Amino acid sequence: MIKKIFIISLLAFISLSAQKDYKGAEYRTKEAYKYGRFETKLKSMEKDGTLSTLFTYFEQTNQDRFWNEIDVEILGRYSNEVQFNTILGSSGGNHVRHEWTNFNPADDYHVYAFEWTPDYVAWFIDNKEVYRQTGDFIKEMTRPQKIMMNVWLPAYKNWVGEFKAEHLPGFAYYDWVKYYSYKPSAGDAGTSNNFKFEWADEFDTFDQSRWQKATHTWDGNNVNMIPDNAVIKEGKLILCITDNDNLGYVDRRPPVIHSARQQNGKVFLRFSEEVDKESAELKDNYIIPGVTINSVTLLPDMKRALLDVTGLKKEIVYTLIIRNIKDPFGNFDTKTGRVETEKQLPFPIKIDVGGNGNSEYLPDQNFDNSKEYGYYDGTKAMAPSNLDIANTELDDIYRSETYYIPNYYIRVPKGKYNIKLMFAESYFTEKGKRIFDVLINHKMIYENLDIFDKVGKNAAFEIDVKDFQVDTNYIEIQFSSEIENTLLNGIVIEEAEPSTVEEASIIPLEFQLYQNFPNPFNGETVINYYLPNHDNLNFFVYDLLGREIFSREIGNVNSGSHSVKWNAINKFGSKVSSGVYFYSIKGNSISAVQKLMLMN
Repeated sequence: MIKKIFIISLLAFISLSAQKDYKGAEYRTKEAYKYGRFETKLKSMEKDGTLSTLFTYFEQTNQDRFWNEIDVEILGRYSNEVQFNTILGSSGGNHVRHEWTNFNPADDYHVYAFEWTPDYVAWFIDNKEVYRQTGDFIKEMTRPQKIMMNVWLPAYKNWVGEFKAEHLPGFAYYDWVKYYSYKPSAGDAGTSNNFKFEWADEFDTFDQSRWQKATHTWDGNNVNMIPDNAVIKEGKLILCITDNDNLGYVDRRPPVIHSARQQNGKVFLRFSEEVDKESAELKDNYIIPGVTINSVTLLPDMKRALLDVTGLKKEIVYTLIIRNIKDPFGNFDTKTGRVETEKQLPFPIKIDVGGNGNSEYLPDQNFDNSKEYGYYDGTKAMAPSNLDIANTELDDIYRSETYYIPNYYIRVPKGKYNIKLMFAESYFTEKGKRIFDVLINHKMIYENLDIFDKVGKNAAFEIDVKDFQVDTNYIEIQFSSEIENTLLNGIVIEEAEPSTVEEASIIPLEFQLYQNFPNPFNGETVINYYLPNHDNLNFFVYDLLGREIFSREIGNVNSGSHSVKWNAINKFGSKVSSGVYFYSIKGNSISAVQKLMLMN
């Protein structure tokens, strides 16, 4: 679900006399700005049902005719996604983009920015432009807008997920905010130096000459915004979601089990918040009746743990008990949770996306920790039962669809798969009206898909992906809109037939630089490569701007398989911060580059 569903409701601000069960926070400038570059460094909130934001907004009273808004929205239900949106009143509508990231926005601080000009709105993550909107609707974005940041609980579960009170409180941390005015050909920052730095707030104090703390709510929002929940502390603006009795940057609740699931003979556990490493890795703090716990590893995000166990049976739903595991505020208690079983869908897996299924195709369903497949968001639609779909005999599957769909999860064992995605355009009647990208597990599969341009209206179009390697125990099909909304009708997943020649026995004829392992990594990673001929090699690591941050001479290397290690230290001997980097091995006759992700 997107804001379009409740855009009118947002206009009806309600006073705090309409008390709600929870409290949120909003920080907003007193001044409104027309055009510019807007930036913040943010660590978002990871709680189902929550939203952490940076946006600009034209304040209005009782109609949406002049609505102007530009958004960066981070939903707490996702661990790998940021949403961008522009909203215009009346005919302008919403223009939502799901931007898939190779990091969890709640694990660390990242810089989010957008540029607003008369001709475009462009969004940036960690100073790299990732998405841009142009077109006539941008020219209608002319109203001065206030800079705002807020955290709240939308009442729309399909969009943000289901909020649970036991997961309170929630905190989003803002390190700073910056504003640059739009000065074409006369600036000193941003795209083409068209923006001029005007001010920054490092949040050392509450600057009342620039900011206000909001005191309102609106229909579709399950919190009241209150000043007590916008806290300045140790150089950070901390926006809080709390209950009515524990306001501000205070946590009196112990961590609980958000979810737990069997996975490859182990138990994968997610806590409701970050936890203390020492207490979380003490195996005696966990009990699973009938199962021996050998060891516990807390993952780098400090919210997830992997339990190495003996005696686990796939068909049994176990009770998990945690005790004495502390959160950053020192809270601990004894809590219980349910360990979901590890089930496997039979192959081929066929899913009727947006539909009720049949003897071959599974019905569509919402995804949660207890299920093997499903969607997180989107709107279902069904074409008339007598509508003829060209290019297929599976008319029923192509008559049902989900649009505005961001992703689809299917649990599978690690391995290689043939994946078929099924589409039919049943709404637009000309090309260029609906264009979107398709990714699988963050790999671009089809860029700028225009179904109508390929096959016309009411005709089947398929994307077939062969021998797709899955190393994550799930397939996540991801969609990002370029123009209008995304769409999916069906999914078919088959196990790829094994090669007649053992892969390990295949000798590459050319230089091969393989993906580092583990990736993402914390501490040290191993990079394997195959060298067909003797060469003198050097190893390099670069940041996203192409700057060399580390280099090492490997030396003379004979042909064959080799590896090199990197321990996330730069050329000055300092630890490298979390983020995405490029690594390269170069020789006299070879050169290759790959991407890696560091999570400290």
